[in-house]
Amino acid sequence: MHETSIKPMNNLGTSGWWKGCPSTLRKWVALALLFLGILNAAHGAQGLKQFDVFLGFDHTVMEGNWFPVICEVANDGPTFTGVLQLEPSQISQGQTRRYVVELPTGTQKRFVVPVFASSRYNLSWNARLYDQTGRKRAEQMNVSPRRTIPQEAVLMGALARRVDGVPIFPEVHRNRADWQPVATRIQPELFPDNPLTLDALKALYLNSEKALDLKAPQVNALLAWLGNGGHLIVAIEQPGDLLGTPWLRDLLGFECTGVATVEDKPALHDWLRLGGESLTGISDASARLNTPGTGAKTGGFLSLRTDNTFEKAPLQIATGVRRFGRVVASAGEHPLILSGPRGRGLVTVLTFSPEREPLRAWQNKREFWARLLDISPVWLAAQDRPNYGTRSLDGVFGAMVDSKQVRKLPVGWLVALLLVYLAVIGPVDHYVLKRLNRQMLTWITFPAYVILFSGLIYFIGYKLRAGDNEWNEIQVLDLFPNQATTAIRGRSFGSLYSPANATYGLAMRQNFASLRGDYAGSYGGGQESGKATVNQQDNAFSAEAFVPVWTSQLFIGEWWHSFKGQPLVVTATRQGGGCELKVANNLSHPVDRLTVVVDGWLTELGTVPARGNATFTVRARSGRPLRDFVKQSGANFNSALDRRHQALGGNSGELLPNHAEHAMAACFSGLMPKENYWIFRGTQGFDLTPAVERGEIVLLAWCQRHTLAGTMNQFTPRRSQADTLYRLTLPAPN
Repeated sequence: MHETSIKPMNNLGTSGWWKGCPSTLRKWVALALLFLGILNAAHGAQGLKQFDVFLGFDHTVMEGNWFPVICEVANDGPTFTGVLQLEPSQISQGQTRRYVVELPTGTQKRFVVPVFASSRYNLSWNARLYDQTGRKRAEQMNVSPRRTIPQEAVLMGALARRVDGVPIFPEVHRNRADWQPVATRIQPELFPDNPLTLDALKALYLNSEKALDLKAPQVNALLAWLGNGGHLIVAIEQPGDLLGTPWLRDLLGFECTGVATVEDKPALHDWLRLGGESLTGISDASARLNTPGTGAKTGGFLSLRTDNTFEKAPLQIATGVRRFGRVVASAGEHPLILSGPRGRGLVTVLTFSPEREPLRAWQNKREFWARLLDISPVWLAAQDRPNYGTRSLDGVFGAMVDSKQVRKLPVGWLVALLLVYLAVIGPVDHYVLKRLNRQMLTWITFPAYVILFSGLIYFIGYKLRAGDNEWNEIQVLDLFPNQATTAIRGRSFGSLYSPANATYGLAMRQNFASLRGDYAGSYGGGQESGKATVNQQDNAFSAEAFVPVWTSQLFIGEWWHSFKGQPLVVTATRQGGGCELKVANNLSHPVDRLTVVVDGWLTELGTVPARGNATFTVRARSGRPLRDFVKQSGANFNSALDRRHQALGGNSGELLPNHAEHAMAACFSGLMPKENYWIFRGTQGFDLTPAVERGEIVLLAWCQRHTLAGTMNQFTPRRSQADTLYRLTLPAPN
């Protein structure tokens, strides 16, 4: 196709020959020009053949977590540079996001934009595609997910071979239907290549046949999600599938050597009925409600009946050698289910395909999938569950990094000022003017009082809140060492104080990074504060953040990056009931506070010099119980968040002064007491409680005035401070 160009006729209306033309001819010429203009515009629009926007995982998103927005654009017209703009609709709140993509002639492109679900209700976005001239080429208005589930629910992805191969779960009690576990089918071509967008998935089912369709960036995203605490369930469709996927063959704790057919398989039914050791070591879904069936033991489905048709039918399985992990269920000498840790995550291997008979027609397949995900039957059947509200951990870190320059007027002073104002404009003014016998002067005195008190209020606000431009940041970095490199999952909590209405630049250049605002949870109506326009550049971002005068705004950058070398090298060996830790600090900055959690006990180890080594001996049950530490340090979280959101309240000092201790306590939000029906939550993978309950060693290293990846601010503040908390988990030493 070729665009038709129309040259304008200069001074058409004033030329003599045009005035001399009959009026009828002039009308026909004008109509022809109008028709050609419309035809030209339509011809240019026809060059864009496709513009589709897909939200989440099969249009399902989880509140308070990242999800992918996948866009497909096909351009049959001339080459242009497209700018996708995603902005919340009028009923939603959140950041405006832009993504630049080159669209050559005759190409179809698919790209992923990470977006944060700031609410559970009324989520809607407007998607517009512009060219380099600012001309709108296509749009989709009010794009909404079909389903938004709460953080307490379970979201599972499925790369299934068949449409009906997506896992299904037992029905929860009808009183809490919104907590129904959800499994969504993901097409391999739509599987995200950005690990941030996978955070909301508790588990992922992967049929080995579909693993062949995943490309390298998608595999890398999957492995990053797995190492950060994901649960990958792999079903071996055919042993030959592993030959074409070396990454999957190396990942599994099972080496296939052949196939076999088994008929005696009561172990599956016994595993479902009797329960026993959970796959993950803790039943997350049950722990959220503090109901029976939590911890390392998982209750079984005792009321299940035996499916005789299933028990008598032959089942084809893959045979082989177990390399690591443990056998969960077996048929004679042949393993049926194996499970083993990978980083903070878990890999479960099914040596059979649940998408084939007799599993497809098994009456107990709903309970089978619930058992694989450690969903307790007590949780499914509970009728009177405590309805806890959620408060985001964003506010906890916000209370630590908010500017200390902002002071608040005590309520008593405000009431006194209001009473004085009312007295002056009322009885005092009336009394004075009456004594002077100049009541008509009230038309002058009243505006004067208003101007005077307005100036006084401005002066008080200036004295309490005006200050210097300030940027404070705390980074929480999860380390995943792998020989010569270390993958880092980072969360950067940055507070920006502005002495004027102004826009500031923020950016991160990591492998995968994006920006979001301060998420308040259900306490704040599920809304996201901190307005910004985020420009996604490949997988990094730059942003323009707006901050109103005399206020602090919290912005959170979440990212993945691969660094050369290992910032911290830690080895642990068992010594009696305790262990010995050897720590090598490869940073150019000392570790100011090193803390370790072993067997549920927290021990302060001290400091480690820059480029230095240290050895620590941790005795059994030394230090103090982790639960007591979290309860004591987190006791001020609720009050700090209440004071942080109050416009008034006085100047009683810093909200959470001990940054290191409070940041460490926030890492174990699962152990915080549920006070006044409020619980604290972060994004998926932030809580380290499951690692502790699995018996892993957790190392926390606090470095003051130090960052490994640089700060987000792209401006020079008058005041600034940046601290880092490193987090590292180690398997329990033998």
